[in-house]
Amino acid sequence: HPGLDVDSVKQWFTKRALEAEGTAKAYRSNLTTYWVNSLQPQGFSTVDDWVAQVREQQRSDDIETRRKWALDLETFINGYVSRHTGRPFVKGAKNTFIASIQSYLKRCLGDRLESYSFTLGTKVERLAELRQKEDVAPVSIDEIKKVYTEAKNRRDRAIISTLVSGGCGVAEWLQFASEWHRYSNDIRESKVPIRIQVTRPKTFQTYVHFLWDDATEDLRELLEERERVKGPHLEALIKS
Repeated sequence: HPGLDVDSVKQWFTKRALEAEGTAKAYRSNLTTYWVNSLQPQGFSTVDDWVAQVREQQRSDDIETRRKWALDLETFINGYVSRHTGRPFVKGAKNTFIASIQSYLKRCLGDRLESYSFTLGTKVERLAELRQKEDVAPVSIDEIKKVYTEAKNRRDRAIISTLVSGGCGVAEWLQFASEWHRYSNDIRESKVPIRIQVTRPKTFQTYVHFLWDDATEDLRELLEERERVKGPHLEALIKS
């Protein structure tokens, strides 16, 4: 989008990507959505023009004027319906969207940006969303077993069993997959449990989770299979 092809967006994205590339891409996508569906239709030539307007509003003595950027954003997130899903934003998506726009504006304006406490829909809407989440049944053991037994190969079975056994997030599991050499002896010896230490990328908090019988056995079989094919000096155990 030409309106977003400006230095302020490029610098903001580059800075965010240094911290977390996935978050940077999600934030840029949200800024694009806001630009296409709200800012551009208002007549702004580029997003810099909007930032200039917000900067000018921050000089006002009227708090409502200083908060206009936030009031407009609040109205947008509570009324927007996705073209792809045909549904409005849920609470989590609203929070991420707000964080995206705030991140960009704070990059441009710093501490001059007036703070605001966003309301994410009416109380009735928030309660309905919460009830809907409560009605969603978790994945059953039988469903997990079905996916596991229908896996095409040892690698896929190892992926499923280590994710389920460890109870970790995808980012933390990818850490384990890239650092598997640290646990190679435990894998070869079929140690139960295998103690895995990972760090959450978003919070930098380190924690421990464990791999139990099925997971350790799957990893051992996968390791033996790959060493027969590739030799004893593997770079990657779990790879596409």
